[in-house]
Amino acid sequence: MLKTALKWLKEEKAFAATEFAMIFPVLFSLLMGTYDMGQAMIINQKVMTASQITADLIARVPIASQQDIDDAVEAGHLALSPYDSSPLAYDIVSVRFDNDGEMVTEGEFTSTNYAGSKDVESQMSQLANPGEGVLGVATQYRYIPFFYEFLIPEFNMEEVAYTRGRKSSVVYFE
Repeated sequence: MLKTALKWLKEEKAFAATEFAMIFPVLFSLLMGTYDMGQAMIINQKVMTASQITADLIARVPIASQQDIDDAVEAGHLALSPYDSSPLAYDIVSVRFDNDGEMVTEGEFTSTNYAGSKDVESQMSQLANPGEGVLGVATQYRYIPFFYEFLIPEFNMEEVAYTRGRKSSVVYFE
């Protein structure tokens, strides 16, 4: 038996098979990590597009009804196609700045699955122009890696889009 094992180790084909067996798991892990990273980058771009689409659609009306908001959110979900859009959550805030530059919230819509780590209103204060308003849409997507879920836990991808009303300086919510 020992003689056969030594003979096998001296063979070049056996040596190549041994090298392959040692290197294959590393190469396979790199390949799967590249796949997961690529998917995460694509989904992050789609989350960014979803926030911009939603903000743009709501900013088109001076008074946004619940139907307008629902339609804009649905368009944001469609922007994630062909990926699963169920982990996508929204925080939509419309503010007005009075003549002193103080911020007054005119409307807010938050989806039930929004974790709330981005404070959209505090970031809007930097965009203050007295007498005008700003609409902010924060989107959040809970990403679960396909291959490396056991190594990397799920995490949130977050994007915020800011815009001003198109037909009026402030977008009001019904």
